[in-house]
Amino acid sequence: MEILEKLIKNIIIIIAIAILVLLFSFNIMYVTYISDDLQEIVTVTMNTIGKLGITIIIGIGITLLWRKLEKLKLKQTTQIILFAVFMMVYLIAQGWWIRTRQATPVADQLDIYEAAVDMSEGNWDKLKPLLYFELYPQQLTLAFVYSFVFRILGASAEILQCINLIANLFSVLGLVLLTKQLSKQYQVNLAKTVILSMTFISLPMLVTFIYGDFVSMPFCMFALYHMMKYTMENKKRNAIFSAILMAIAYILRMNSLIYIVALGCYLILDLLKQATRKERLYKIIMLVLFVIISVLPNQMMKGALQTKLEQNKKATFPTTGFIYMGMSEGERGCGWFNDEIAYFNRKDIPLSKQEYKKGIKERLQYFAKNPMEAIQFYTIKTASMWTENTYSAIWYNQNFNFSKPEEEKLETQWLDEEVVRFKRVNDCVSKSISITNCIGNDFDTVKVS
Repeated sequence: MEILEKLIKNIIIIIAIAILVLLFSFNIMYVTYISDDLQEIVTVTMNTIGKLGITIIIGIGITLLWRKLEKLKLKQTTQIILFAVFMMVYLIAQGWWIRTRQATPVADQLDIYEAAVDMSEGNWDKLKPLLYFELYPQQLTLAFVYSFVFRILGASAEILQCINLIANLFSVLGLVLLTKQLSKQYQVNLAKTVILSMTFISLPMLVTFIYGDFVSMPFCMFALYHMMKYTMENKKRNAIFSAILMAIAYILRMNSLIYIVALGCYLILDLLKQATRKERLYKIIMLVLFVIISVLPNQMMKGALQTKLEQNKKATFPTTGFIYMGMSEGERGCGWFNDEIAYFNRKDIPLSKQEYKKGIKERLQYFAKNPMEAIQFYTIKTASMWTENTYSAIWYNQNFNFSKPEEEKLETQWLDEEVVRFKRVNDCVSKSISITNCIGNDFDTVKVS
């Protein structure tokens, strides 16, 4: 068992290093831009020596800064004070951004917002005819949670944005706690975590994006923290805490399933460690309980909401449709959301599922016959995902942040002339793109750790 554990760990390390080298190389070679339009269209270009030079200089500066801070050996009290000051500045900056941008939710955000308003007011009949939630029922749980917020605090996009603000603060705190937990077994740099959090400007810029991504993130961070405490310190209650936190995160955002899978693999690795038969049996039970507690509440809540809305559960957009999109070229870019493929499902659900499977098969056959084009396709797709390190923050703030109408009630017809008034992104944000290009992937590495 010990040999198997070492083998699996070595395989994971090799894969991780290969991915990091690949992503680092891509960020050296490519730059991705998203068009200044209401529909994101990605363009991948080769990096220029000038931009690369600026990125490297900024990266060196950040590296020297955290190494300098590490050498200072500040007292714990001083560290706490400095971190508190940073968090206060972080709070004020995001609050200022919310008030300055006065963002109006659009697209999927708007669908969820309006559904939450109707749920909070008891207007469930308005939701029954909506095809959107029948196709994407995973959005219902987030809307239901938002409806509780609206019942307590009133329906307002700004309230959700302020919740994002608080969530971002706890996400940073979670990263710090994760780093401190890792320091018990590994040599880590706490200053690096804090500085990367400070310079990762996309997070505070997207505080106006009320889609569940950011409000679910702190629950994921603290779930990771408690799971580490469970495996490192054998505190079994922490495994239960982790599962509960992941259940909440999964209810808020389906993408949190990635963390559930990752933590499941983490528990499997822990299972391979040398232990008695009784200890191993207990770990197996904890693994099963973690998966059940993390996943079941979301499924039960989603199912209950679908039943209340009298939805056809077989009308859900199939996974094969997303797989087919990921293999197809489209107006937005290689492997990005494809409207033509997505809207085909609405015409004939059973037929569309067959067509998606047929499309996947045809794409696989095409790639097999044209391997160079397959390499080119996935090169552009990977570059478009990992070399736009602002994570669409600049594009979103340029195109989907409008001044509010004079009325207190949120204007749902966001394309009306009175709503569509673009604001320029603050100059300092544009100048900070180089910073996020430099450190974006390192920040992701810290989160995975």
